[in-house]
Amino acid sequence: MKNSLDSAALDAAIENVHRAGIPGVFAEVRAGDRVWRGAAGVADVATGRPVTAGMRHRVGSVSKTFAAAAVLQLAEAGRIGLDTPIGRYLPELVPGERGDAITVRMLIGHTSGLAEYLPHAYPSLKALPVVADTSPRSLDDHRFTRFDPVELIGMGVTAPAVGTPGGAPGVYSNTNYLLLGRLLERVTGTPAEQYITRNVIERAGLRDTGFPTGAHVVEPHSRLY
Repeated sequence: MKNSLDSAALDAAIENVHRAGIPGVFAEVRAGDRVWRGAAGVADVATGRPVTAGMRHRVGSVSKTFAAAAVLQLAEAGRIGLDTPIGRYLPELVPGERGDAITVRMLIGHTSGLAEYLPHAYPSLKALPVVADTSPRSLDDHRFTRFDPVELIGMGVTAPAVGTPGGAPGVYSNTNYLLLGRLLERVTGTPAEQYITRNVIERAGLRDTGFPTGAHVVEPHSRLY
């Protein structure tokens, strides 16, 4: 049936995810004008506090979608060239031949060849992809460390390249999107978080979405496992 949702099947599916070992999970499915929201498990394994479908959660790399949309808006307005080398905009961050070879388009599509900064900021992660003796120890050690994005970009840029600029397939790297954030700031004169909030999040009508300004989520949320 058009726009139909099988609520019982969805409830069972989310419960099965929980039973498979996930402490807590919540989800939303939309079909036309119908909406299903469900939750299973606990938000805190120590207290048994249940998960609810209305909890806040960090969207992680979904934020890359917002950053890319902001850059594409500026490209459409003629303020950013997708095939312009990033070194033209940020020569101090990607200097020399690499800055001349890596374009904005390559950053968006993860074909820049720039390395991931994460295993350099968090050494116990070793290298990506994950290897057998990887541990979360350095993530715990740096739970409340606030790295400067420029510092993280430097880790990715100075690390050995993981590919040739423009080469395929690309290699997923958070370094690319930190650079796009700096690009937004350089072109607009506005912090990337503010620009994306005003021009992407608010324009899309995402009333419950925003950039965190601290280490804690204030609203009801699940612990991160």
